[in-house]
Amino acid sequence: MKAPIRIAIAEDHVLFRQGLIALLKDYKDIEILFEANNGREVMEHLKLERPHILLLDIEMPVMNGDVVLSKIKQRYRSVKVIVVSQHARDVYMMELIKKGARAFLSKYSDIEKIVEAIREVHESGYYLEAAVSEAMAKFISNKSAPAPEIIEFPGVKLSERELQVLELICRGQSSSEIAEQLCISKKTVDNHRFNLMKRTKTKNAQALTNYALRHQLVKV
Repeated sequence: MKAPIRIAIAEDHVLFRQGLIALLKDYKDIEILFEANNGREVMEHLKLERPHILLLDIEMPVMNGDVVLSKIKQRYRSVKVIVVSQHARDVYMMELIKKGARAFLSKYSDIEKIVEAIREVHESGYYLEAAVSEAMAKFISNKSAPAPEIIEFPGVKLSERELQVLELICRGQSSSEIAEQLCISKKTVDNHRFNLMKRTKTKNAQALTNYALRHQLVKV
């Protein structure tokens, strides 16, 4: 039996925090290591014990979550942060991802989605639900990036064309849209897509985007 995923919860709204803790206790693969009312309490706890994952509210007293996120990135890189917030603007989400958040969830998310995010972040490093993937796609498409170079994955080399297709997949484009933009056939794009997922051992476009982000093949 696998060891449970150790998590911590930083949230200043007591009812929300206690409700979340009560719901998470039903999941045997998740262990709640500590809870905190503000950012300063989080940093004090981290001196003594390290969760795998921290569920972090951004708007907290004493030391807000934005500062906590930056400090964790500097001092406790093994702790993966999932931001849980009521704000879901594209720019806001992207700034938090750039600062080190591994996932962004709305406070209105159901418990199944929160548990899914915890497990995915623990297993693969990131969890990008549809809203975040769309925000990332917009962000990437609005940036002028240099021409892709040959990049070597662990044990795999991708061609310049494959990297071009990968970047457009990460922007959320369909095979037909990619084919039109690169002036190649849809069948060729589908072949590239199949090969990319096979080499990266991913099963769909979202998982492929997660992989590309983890290996810094697209710049956030």
